Amino acid sequence: MATLLLRLLPLLKPKHLKHLHQRRLLLWRLHFAVGKADLATGADEALKDVIAGVKEGKKALVSGYHDSTGTLAVNEEVAKKRAFAVKEALVRLGVTEDQIELVKPQVSEGTGANAEARRVEVVLK
Repeated sequence: MATLLLRLLPLLKPKHLKHLHQRRLLLWRLHFAVGKADLATGADEALKDVIAGVKEGKKALVSGYHDSTGTLAVNEEVAKKRAFAVKEALVRLGVTEDQIELVKPQVSEGTGANAEARRVEVVLK
């Protein structure tokens, strides 16, 4: 079984933090292993804050990203599968589908090192 690197991190760029705080948006990033869309053990616990935000009436916007390894077509499919994996986990944990929106980013190749680029971002709005 492939190991999934999972981290939920607030966005660290100060200019974005101010903007996100003003609009009351929260961002989490879930990182994945190369070519994989499997959620790691402990993902349910890591998604607790997202679930709490949805219960407060916010909507979870879920977007998948990929790194630059491999072909674009394969990478875009993996990014999509990652987003669906997070959506399915949220639904399994009690979030209704109408509280989750899958959002295809304009550019699905993530920024940063490859390990940072392989991710799903969840924004509460």
